[in-house]
Amino acid sequence: MIDHAFIRRLYRPLQPDAASGLLRYREYAPAAALLPWVHCYWTLAAASFPAQYAVVADGCVDLILNCAFPYDAWVAGSAATAFRVDLPTGSNYFGVRLLPGTFTRLFACSADEVANTLAPAELVLGPVIRHWAERMQLAADPSQRLTLTDAWLQEQLAASGAPALDAPLARALYHVLISRGNARIEHAVADWVGPRQLRRLFARHIGLAPKVFARIVRFQAALDTLRPATPPDWAGAVEAAGYFDQPHLLREFRQFYGRRP
Repeated sequence: MIDHAFIRRLYRPLQPDAASGLLRYREYAPAAALLPWVHCYWTLAAASFPAQYAVVADGCVDLILNCAFPYDAWVAGSAATAFRVDLPTGSNYFGVRLLPGTFTRLFACSADEVANTLAPAELVLGPVIRHWAERMQLAADPSQRLTLTDAWLQEQLAASGAPALDAPLARALYHVLISRGNARIEHAVADWVGPRQLRRLFARHIGLAPKVFARIVRFQAALDTLRPATPPDWAGAVEAAGYFDQPHLLREFRQFYGRRP
């Protein structure tokens, strides 16, 4: 069996903090047994006015529930670009951010079916999502929602049999992540899988083409370098993430971030 815990060790995708007092965004760690599968849980709440939240590309699939409205549950597939979400007044979202390669194995649903979309969760996953949503609606606070989600996902993990990651896909993901998106993936796994099969594996399990996923990983590496710096250290990010030059990095940011950080 392939140990896919390396994904979490090598990849910590970032999302921007809420840009104004109209929004509150926070991340939480899942139970220890879920760490190889779930990057984080998160909450996002809009105050007394409608607001907009910018989502950057991270290669993950998210399960999203609006706790303020019954059965308002969604699956946000891995996206090849940044996008913005309009939040109505009083929105109170709870999300599960699944690490790359785990959505398909937890829910027996192909990641390319939801890629670049925000799809109704029950349409994609069936009644299993309703079971979670119903219990979450009755929870009194975020702490109870964390406990409920831990239990639900561990039930789902047991029901799925925790299937192993395909060996060729695991090798490809390892090379992408250890190189921070700079590996020549098809060459790195040429003795394991051909280019066409590699693209099929990435489409099913990641929802993105291998080269697009690698570009997102490299962008996330640059974002990790830039985020703590004030002002942003663009030259340092170019070197750390392996970009050709600063214009190259800025072009990638326009696609994956939507704006300068």
